[in-house]
Amino acid sequence: MACKYAKYCGGCSLQHLSYENQLKEKQKYMESLLSRFHRVNKIIGCRNNEHYRNKMQVSFGKDERGRAIYGNYIPSTHFIVPFDECLINDEEANSIIKTVRELIDKYHISVFDENVYKGCIRHIQIRCTSTDEYMVIFVTGSPVLYKKEMLIKDLIRKHPKIKTVIHNINSAHTSMVLGAYLAGQDIVRDCMADDVICGYMNKAIYDEIIPTLTLPKDELESFAFSVTERFKNPFIDHALLSISLNSTSKWKARVLPTVKD
Repeated sequence: MACKYAKYCGGCSLQHLSYENQLKEKQKYMESLLSRFHRVNKIIGCRNNEHYRNKMQVSFGKDERGRAIYGNYIPSTHFIVPFDECLINDEEANSIIKTVRELIDKYHISVFDENVYKGCIRHIQIRCTSTDEYMVIFVTGSPVLYKKEMLIKDLIRKHPKIKTVIHNINSAHTSMVLGAYLAGQDIVRDCMADDVICGYMNKAIYDEIIPTLTLPKDELESFAFSVTERFKNPFIDHALLSISLNSTSKWKARVLPTVKD
């Protein structure tokens, strides 16, 4: 299998090796992690080493002409490598993401622009099951997924195997998670009872996030209120350390370059 994007794409890191050598590298990696706890069995390879991955995530952005593109980031950057098809992702998932791209153009839905921190669609994630059913997750940078009803209706009409569609909004708790943990908090709900931490998060929402969004004022304020109410949910113990696993992994690509500059 020869992937023409392998040199730059961060979606996988072993495509320069034969499949046999990929398995050897994975075996060594798993043994380095687990052998001190238990014997590691030999990894069983796929019968077909193409289109076997059942989870796919792509990022959206704009090219130099301002047109919407999707793909994977170059490692340790937020520069997108556009691709037409991924050789290890599920074939139907590849087709679904192409359809999403077509519908973005059809309904003039914006994609997220990290330079100005505005736009709607940021990432798309697709999962498939052993029963050949699909879930599509839209991750947006705004509280509203524009043309949502028409977008989903057209998507399911073309891909009836889609059984679940989820709208995931990039949340505000990422901004306060590390400071809150260092201040002695462990879960999001308890942070909402801390005047300093809750005040910091509200300042981020109202002074930094909302001013970047071009939506009716009442919708934005209603969304901001719903965020804090959701974080107060007494039935969810959302651990700060769990959130930090996602947030800190992005620091090298997003924060460190600005510090160096």
